[in-house]
Amino acid sequence: MTNDALQHKVISDIPAFRALQPEWDALWHTAQGEHFQAFAYCASSLEVVAAAAGHKLHCVVGRRRGALKVLWPLVSYRKLCWRFVQPLAPAYNPPHDMLVEPGPDAANLVAATWREMLASVRPDLVYLPRVRSGALLLDQYRAGRKPRIGRVVGVHDQVDAMAAHSKQVDGHRHAIER
Repeated sequence: MTNDALQHKVISDIPAFRALQPEWDALWHTAQGEHFQAFAYCASSLEVVAAAAGHKLHCVVGRRRGALKVLWPLVSYRKLCWRFVQPLAPAYNPPHDMLVEPGPDAANLVAATWREMLASVRPDLVYLPRVRSGALLLDQYRAGRKPRIGRVVGVHDQVDAMAAHSKQVDGHRHAIER
């Protein structure tokens, strides 16, 4: 392997996860990350939601020449005989995407990190309920690189769906009151 090869590591313990904060914050700023990709947001989700539910941490980290290039915070849990993997996030399922350094190699970073997750975590089902439309992660789904994946919805589609649901609930409420 050359020094230019992407080196992956899956972080599964909380101290090693916390040690990522300075690099994570720097990558988040470089990538102009979303709120749900911020270290503080993910750390809070880990401590408040995932740990309480008994989920296991799997933060897939990709480095090139020692520099953090991509990370994907996930958790896993077992249900019956199945291993589920989902984003490290609060229970309300915010939008989701990998945090990746922007540039011409971003799609390759995402593809390699997806393959690493499948090989190292070995999930039976990958649950990604709200991947952003236009996300490079969505390309991995479309390319068929999956054991299985949840519904993929764009952020704007989700807002429209929530508005439609609200109208439907109001309509049912109005029919009940009659």
